[in-house]
Amino acid sequence: MARTHSSRRTGIAATPGSHQHSNPPTNGPPQIWKPPAHGVIKINVDGSFLQETGEAAVACVCRDSRGALVDGLARTVRASSAIQAEAQAILQTLKHFEGKEEQEIELESDNWELAKSLMESTPVNWEIEALISEV
Repeated sequence: MARTHSSRRTGIAATPGSHQHSNPPTNGPPQIWKPPAHGVIKINVDGSFLQETGEAAVACVCRDSRGALVDGLARTVRASSAIQAEAQAILQTLKHFEGKEEQEIELESDNWELAKSLMESTPVNWEIEALISEV
């Protein structure tokens, strides 16, 4: 499914076997990165959350169809859950691209619940409702 953001067509997807926990399961086959179509930038986002402090780290890696790194970011934010950290990662990534040259992007998250909410415009977890409304 695609969503529009800042005149860009943005595809949002979750990888198979996705989770909403801050510590992913280690069983199962490793996931292999698949390049986007020519002319599209694929952005993989992730968030990590430390419950004891309420601190989170968010990051994105942006690659072209050849797999070449074209951009990225990493920063710390405040969050109260793993899903909030992941939502912050998506929001911070989209804000990072505001005002830059218009580019078709494919945004990939490993959080199925969050990706599904964005793809299908379904009701979202109350913890991320305000963040999602900014996307």
